[in-house]
Order: sequence, then structure tokens, then C-alpha cells
Amino acid sequence: MTEEPPINPEQKSQPLSPQKNRDSLLPIGLGWLLIYQWILAFCSLAFFSAKMVEIWTQPPRDWGHWAELSAFLILACWGIAMAVASVGIMKRRPRGFLVGMICHLLLEIIALPVMLFLGIDGLIWISDHGFAGALAGLFLIFALMCLPFVLISGWGFFYLRRLSKRLFS
Repeated sequence: MTEEPPINPEQKSQPLSPQKNRDSLLPIGLGWLLIYQWILAFCSLAFFSAKMVEIWTQPPRDWGHWAELSAFLILACWGIAMAVASVGIMKRRPRGFLVGMICHLLLEIIALPVMLFLGIDGLIWISDHGFAGALAGLFLIFALMCLPFVLISGWGFFYLRRLSKRLFS
């Protein structure tokens, strides 16, 4: 049997200071942001994997399929960058915060114009009648689907910026 060292009574009565404990915990907002980032990373890699399986079973015959594959490859690279950023943020590395801010900014740059275009296009098509008027609701639904990405990624960018300034300055 191994002998345990004697416990120092002074050490036992001293509680952990909040300062020491705070450094090991992640802020609540950062925890939710990391969950969002991992969901985005897994979804982008899943879309890329599905496209690779489709290409493996049915080889592309024209340039349109190759352009689509390159778009999915960019999406997979973005997902990997988001996963690397998440790990770097958890380890509190400045590069992880920087890559996370860049990934959220890229998503914001793409999602905001798409949301605005689809929303404005849907509002214009509401006044039309027939088939074009029927598509207006579809455009508005797609615009609303982009809204969470715009809001969460915008918040994520500014939150990571503020948090990195506070942690690393």
C-alpha cells in the first residue's frame, strides 16, 4: 500500500479564490459560440462528404459538377478552419480567436447579401400574380433561413473581438 502525504490543515481550510477558478472556465457566451461553431463545422464537412460519395458513384461529365465540387471543397476547408478555431479558442490561443473571427466574418459577408437579396426579391415578387407571385413566399422563407447565420455570426465576430482584447491585452 502506498502512503498518502499528510494533509496540511492550513491548506485544507483555504478555499479556491475566484481569480484562480475563473481562468480555467470558459465564459457562458463563448461556450454557446463554440457549440454553434462545431455544428457549422460538422454540417459543412457532412455536405462535402455527401458530395464526394455522389461523385464517387456517378462521375461528373460537365464543368458544372466540378464547379459545384469546388464550392463544396471550399465549404469543407471553411469547416475545418472553424473546427481549428474552436480548439484554439478552448485553449485560449490568440490565433484561434483570430481564425474564429475571420470565419464568422466570411459567413457574415456571404449570408447578409444573400438574405437582403432574397428578402427584397421576395417583397418585389409579392406584387406579381401567377407563378412569380407564388414564388415570393419561397424567397422570403429562404431569406429568413439566412437570418440566424447573420445574427449569430455577427454577434460571434464582435464577441470574439471583445474577448480577445480583454484576454490578450
